[in-house]
Amino acid sequence: MNRATTVQNAIRLVALITAAVLTQGTPAVAEEGSEPSGPLIYAIKVIGNRMTSTELILREMTLQPGMVATPEALEESELRLSSLGLFNRVELQMAVDDGRAVVLVNVTERFYIYSYLIGRWDPEDPDRKVYGLGIYHNNVGGRGMRLGGSWWNGYNRGFTLFHQDPWFNIQGRYGVNGFGHYSKKEIKDPDGQYVHLEVQGFRLTLLRRLTHWSTFGVEGEWEVRSAEFDDYTLTSGRRDRLLIGRLIFKNDRRNFRYYPTSGYYLTMTLESNRVVDIPHAFYSEEFDLRMYKPFRDLILAWRLWMKVSQRRLPGYRDLSIPRSHLRAGDPGKSQKGFVTATNLEIRFRLAEIRYFSLEMIPVAGPYLKDLKFGFDGVLFGDLGLFGDHRDGITDDFQAFGGGLQFQLPYVETMYTLIGWTPGSKIGNPSVTVGARVTF
Repeated sequence: MNRATTVQNAIRLVALITAAVLTQGTPAVAEEGSEPSGPLIYAIKVIGNRMTSTELILREMTLQPGMVATPEALEESELRLSSLGLFNRVELQMAVDDGRAVVLVNVTERFYIYSYLIGRWDPEDPDRKVYGLGIYHNNVGGRGMRLGGSWWNGYNRGFTLFHQDPWFNIQGRYGVNGFGHYSKKEIKDPDGQYVHLEVQGFRLTLLRRLTHWSTFGVEGEWEVRSAEFDDYTLTSGRRDRLLIGRLIFKNDRRNFRYYPTSGYYLTMTLESNRVVDIPHAFYSEEFDLRMYKPFRDLILAWRLWMKVSQRRLPGYRDLSIPRSHLRAGDPGKSQKGFVTATNLEIRFRLAEIRYFSLEMIPVAGPYLKDLKFGFDGVLFGDLGLFGDHRDGITDDFQAFGGGLQFQLPYVETMYTLIGWTPGSKIGNPSVTVGARVTF
């Protein structure tokens, strides 16, 4: 922040203090019998939000008028606002006068409408190409709602449409998400011949915020899968119609959503699938726990993930370990039983977070302020297990390696990891790239 900006913020704070002192009414006080360890918050002022709703910003803060202002509480609110994913930078400042505190929330907004190209081309088979376009709005109505879609054509074709309300804009407690999709693509059948697979469906999710950290959701989905070979579908007509229901519980106590350094994240999902045209139902349960512990300049991150099924699954619902959970090797699939993975990471800072501004660029300048850059090193070890209820663990897979995790503007976090399995050749690693935190 330059000197001129600092002086302007100081003037604003003095003006706020003066207004608070002159305002009629009784200032907020702490609960009876308690001894405040700091000044009481009298007012909160938000600046810099040209589009984002002030109501949304104030609602998502843990600090509220009448509370005791502490450095820890200021940091928590700053990280909560940063976790909205709506700003390049969030800064909280506090001015104190006669036991009263005025908090100034200074946000730097982003550009919220994005478009991107979709393309795939194989120089060895130039006729097999895919091209398309995607677009989405990251802050519809200034309330953090997201709306977008994509379309592509070629030897694979399809489209997606989605609406997300991640911040519970219905009375601050309820949210509704919707997702629709269609695709028709070429895949290889067991004989190695290219055949068509068609998938279409719609998903609706109703969310209820229980606390600032915990959420309960109910999800319904309708899906139709058609294939040109028998092994892929359960029904004899090569067309499966599925009715899917899910119950979802999340508890997110991470200090920062995009690069947590402490806290935990827990999500549990119960899923029921019914094939409409034949008397077959299958179920699965998923459990995901992530924990973070700082040790001076190191962060220890650990994850335990498990998915269980009591009945035989169709091929497109097979139990498998995602590549993001086992970052080297090919662990395979299972139609029944359980699959689990655990990950351990050590993260260490290689470059401190720095902010840069490119305000002089015409038109785009206001959205290129406070761009964040930095990167960390990562060392990891992964373990994956397959098994069933009768025989216990039947297969295990391991991976280890390291890489870099970047803090970037707009993208937030991106990583590049190189991994090996025990006994693999050092010159033949697996490379994993992702546009998010590893977990």
